[in-house]
Amino acid sequence: MQFIDLSAVHDPGQVLGVIAAALPNSEPRGEPEWRIQNFTANRPTLLILDNFDRLLPAAPSLDHLLASAIHLRLVVTSRAALLLHGEVEYPVGPLALPHRMLNAASSGAVQLFVSRVQALTPTFALSEPNTAQVMRLCELLEGCRWRWNWRPCAPARMPWGTC
Repeated sequence: MQFIDLSAVHDPGQVLGVIAAALPNSEPRGEPEWRIQNFTANRPTLLILDNFDRLLPAAPSLDHLLASAIHLRLVVTSRAALLLHGEVEYPVGPLALPHRMLNAASSGAVQLFVSRVQALTPTFALSEPNTAQVMRLCELLEGCRWRWNWRPCAPARMPWGTC
């Protein structure tokens, strides 16, 4: 799982380059799309792209990338639909953040996250090994009004206990 903050990107043409640069141990050379495809070729990868609102003209490049990188899954925060093939839009109001591991499952933010992941991976369950990671993701999204855009494909095979 990789969180990529796009708030500093102002040119939609730079989106794929920023994504490729954010991937750990990715090839330092080559076209960004090839670098992303190469990185995801043999490993399930979940990328969380934050602040995509101003970069909507780059949405078709995400659609193309998803079609060519079969192990790639995206969660994109945006105040507008991306109009991607297979996109599912989830408008979200302000959500309660978990304060402690003990009450994480009762948090609105965590409940939404779990339900959306289960739509892609029915076997996913909040567990002791992944609760801290899920809580951190919800904190990064600040429990604010977001639209989480999920692209449902074949069930994601994310190693949730190890991501």
